[in-house]
Amino acid sequence: GGSSSLLDLNDIFGGGGGGGGPLDATPAPTMTTTTPPPATDVDLLSDIFAGGGGGGAPPAAPPPPMTPDIFGGGGAPPAAPPPPPPPMAPMAPMAMAPAVPPMARAAPPPQISAFEKDGLKITMDLTKDNAGIDVLCTFTNSTPKDMERLIFQAAVPKYVTMEMKPASGSLVPANSASTVTQLVKVSNTVPGKPLMMRLKIRYVVGGRQIEEQAQVSSFPTL
Repeated sequence: GGSSSLLDLNDIFGGGGGGGGPLDATPAPTMTTTTPPPATDVDLLSDIFAGGGGGGAPPAAPPPPMTPDIFGGGGAPPAAPPPPPPPMAPMAPMAMAPAVPPMARAAPPPQISAFEKDGLKITMDLTKDNAGIDVLCTFTNSTPKDMERLIFQAAVPKYVTMEMKPASGSLVPANSASTVTQLVKVSNTVPGKPLMMRLKIRYVVGGRQIEEQAQVSSFPTL
């Protein structure tokens, strides 16, 4: 039984024939066959993207990652941002002035027109003081000729005391170029009675002597 099995194997691997002769004790030369290593995932990907071909060369190393250019300027790296501006020196706090309530503007002194004729105008500005009332008389000449040798006189009732100061001049220039002023101080000793004043004005214009009179009966109450 055992020898028959050996013959059968010899026929298969030895090429058959020769009947049932004894087996050759010399071993047949052994052929070494190199088995290729199994394909890896890298080889398969290389074949897919390289168009096939022999050899499983390892894939090239990927390039270093680049910062994406969001403005479409190609693959160049973006320019470095500009340096931040230097910090500004802190400003000293501004001192806020306290709110000042609006003050009532002082009303101008009352003024009355005492006389106006032939280009001569006399106004009176009234100011109250501790002793009574200051009456500032102002003379203006609107004619083309000067009024010379001006004399101004005033009379008041007996219950009114009066003091006349010297005039600033005796010539009233033509064309309202300037004025002449004279201060009269009055004091009413009987407050219940009105303040009145009678005026006399004399001057020379063009060689003619002029004399005028007027009365002021409506002095405002101060």
